[in-house]
Amino acid sequence: MDIQRINVQVEGETLQMRIPRADEPLYRDAATELRLTVNAYKDKYPNSSEMPNSGYLMMAGLDLAYRARLLSEQADTRAFASRLAALNREMEGFLSTIVTQG
Repeated sequence: MDIQRINVQVEGETLQMRIPRADEPLYRDAATELRLTVNAYKDKYPNSSEMPNSGYLMMAGLDLAYRARLLSEQADTRAFASRLAALNREMEGFLSTIVTQG
């Protein structure tokens, strides 16, 4: 596996990571999404005396984990729904041949 080292900025900190080279765009996009989500929470809760930076990061992390979980469940449902639709079409075809023959 081709590994590379990248630096990603999050909340003024540099994270050094060793990742598969093919995954670099995904990690950079994930860091951007994290920054955007943290900034959205900072805009929503601007009183930093009530919310330290770690709080913003935790809220953003929870939000992103929730969205990932939701997408995962929706993907599982879509696969199931697709298979169910195919089985339904097959059953309808089978039933129509019985009705036609009877």
